[in-house]
Amino acid sequence: MGTIIGAFFALACAESSPAELVRQLGDESYRAREAATVELLRLGSVAKAAVSEGLGGDDPEVRDRCERILPQILAADLNERIQKFLDDPALAATLDLPGYDRYVELCGDGPAARELYVELVREHGRLIQAVETDRRQAPTKFREFASRFADQRRFVPNGGVVTPNNASRVDVAAVLFAGSYADARSADLPYLQVSAILRLPAFTQAVRDEGDPVRKLLAAWAARQTHQTILIRIFTIATTSDIKELLPFAVRHLADKQSLPRSRAFAMLAVGKHGSKEHVAAVEQLLDDKAALTAVNVNGKRGTVEVRDVALAVCVQLSGETLEGYGFDLLNTYPVRVTSFYQLGFSDDEKREAALERWRERDK
Repeated sequence: MGTIIGAFFALACAESSPAELVRQLGDESYRAREAATVELLRLGSVAKAAVSEGLGGDDPEVRDRCERILPQILAADLNERIQKFLDDPALAATLDLPGYDRYVELCGDGPAARELYVELVREHGRLIQAVETDRRQAPTKFREFASRFADQRRFVPNGGVVTPNNASRVDVAAVLFAGSYADARSADLPYLQVSAILRLPAFTQAVRDEGDPVRKLLAAWAARQTHQTILIRIFTIATTSDIKELLPFAVRHLADKQSLPRSRAFAMLAVGKHGSKEHVAAVEQLLDDKAALTAVNVNGKRGTVEVRDVALAVCVQLSGETLEGYGFDLLNTYPVRVTSFYQLGFSDDEKREAALERWRERDK
């Protein structure tokens, strides 16, 4: 008997419009409510408008069921649009894909970029939609999402077993892409969280390969950062890797009058790693910057490293000259390519001025 009644309700629902089905979600009969729910889910995107409207209805049962149904309908709707995009990328402009215009602006629309975008939206489409369309909720949504991947270790209940963080490349891409939106205010993430994310195996793996679109997402995210310690971490990654995508950001930072001496120094090292002769002019602006970075010991004598010392070394390096002969006390002892400003100390200002004068004279 129950089967027959269920079939009757199912048949009745099949002949109803989405709006009628939403109204039936508040029916006195449980079977009628369940049948309407099943039919609305079957209709998928066709029922999206009616279910969305049902969220604002007077009946609490209708509102509750619409609230549970809508995410599934939206997910199905998005999957349909993504599949159409995969079948024909030329349709992208007509499919209202979340974040797609910004993503293409950052990463392009080549095969590798499209592949990552599809993964990104399939796994984290709701996050991307939130930071793109809901400016009030964007910061909260982003911080909640990022915090789930910030811990380097996860504790399993009932035993205290510690397991490695299982964040994936797509998770890292989602953090970087969502954080690149101004309204996500990614700079509000605590330094320890950001540092943990940048040390995740998934992050290291994602940015390792040249041409991976995650690198471009990293550069876009980095451009939103203002915390000096986070900036230093980013420039250190640039200096110790082959991520050339961070070069424009490092160059722009050199002109930032609000930056601290240490972040300027690290930015210069990144420019020295990835830049060329065309970037000498940007670095030369700091040849008069006397801000102290650190004290060093030069053969038992106290020396210092200043911002202008780093600027000089990077200018020499970018010009293609050798650093030897410029009087850097520690560098002359350990002549290596500059990756740290601790190598660039002078034991006294007389040596420093002589080195700077040598650089100025070379242009005459």
